[in-house]
Amino acid sequence: MRVLERRARTVMLSLAAGIIVSACAAGTPKSVIGPDPTSPGTTATLRENIDDVERRVRFAFTAMEIAPFGSPRTRVPGSYAKRVQNEPPVGRVIEGRKGDLDVIVKIEPKTNSTTRLDIRVRRNPTDYDSDFERQLLERIRGT
Repeated sequence: MRVLERRARTVMLSLAAGIIVSACAAGTPKSVIGPDPTSPGTTATLRENIDDVERRVRFAFTAMEIAPFGSPRTRVPGSYAKRVQNEPPVGRVIEGRKGDLDVIVKIEPKTNSTTRLDIRVRRNPTDYDSDFERQLLERIRGT
């Protein structure tokens, strides 16, 4: 009888340890396992030059009623000293707002005929709207 009780306790402890380990594993970051589907931002590579992609982004902003604010910024790599030397810009950033959403689109040329697009849509500093990001990307691709 004692042997059965001891085995039952061993089985119960093993099950409890397994549940604890699986619960801890569920809390690990997904980037360890693979790409994180909840990470902010949507990226894509388009087979067009940067000027055509910027035109598409502006058309999509108008079609989706996103109000752009500020002038488009150009991004230059390196330190301030290099920027002062008038290096050519590497990419462009277009920002806008729709309701409570902040929309940031970064456009960077990879080659003369391909461009990388990074879209981030957020409600506040920690809450991103990935559905709206995908809608905007589809609108940019489809225009």
